Amino acid sequence: MGPVFFFLLCMLGCQDPPDPPATPPPSGLPRYSTAPHVQWAGLAPTDRILAVFVDEPGGPLDQLAHDADVATFLNDRFSPIFLPPALAPDLPRAILFIDSAGCLRHPPVNPASPSAFIAAGNEVMLESRSTKANFEPIKWSIEVPREHPLRLRCARE
Repeated sequence: MGPVFFFLLCMLGCQDPPDPPATPPPSGLPRYSTAPHVQWAGLAPTDRILAVFVDEPGGPLDQLAHDADVATFLNDRFSPIFLPPALAPDLPRAILFIDSAGCLRHPPVNPASPSAFIAAGNEVMLESRSTKANFEPIKWSIEVPREHPLRLRCARE
């Protein structure tokens, strides 16, 4: 085997693997986020904790979701939802963690880095109680199913 073979073998072995394909859009919602590898959830009811991103498409929180570690963490641990502020004018531009009873599990966060987001997400996963007892009724510019956690009012005290 000559030097040309080893050169070609080295060149082929040094290439980055191709990017995975983008995930499909959420069911019942347009794909507002520009983060292609997050499996954004639609508005079907879920028992998983919601990670609700309220941001403009391409905004700082949306850009955070582009990080491979953030996308993997979201896909593995949460039911992520991306909403532009116009659809949820009562919610802050932040990431909100909401459980299946409609309880806020952590104060809203605006993490400055992927590691700060993952730290907040880990706190949420370890916390067993809500941090805020009730949501005020939220005005929606979209039709949210009645049994969805975004429509429920947290009953915990």
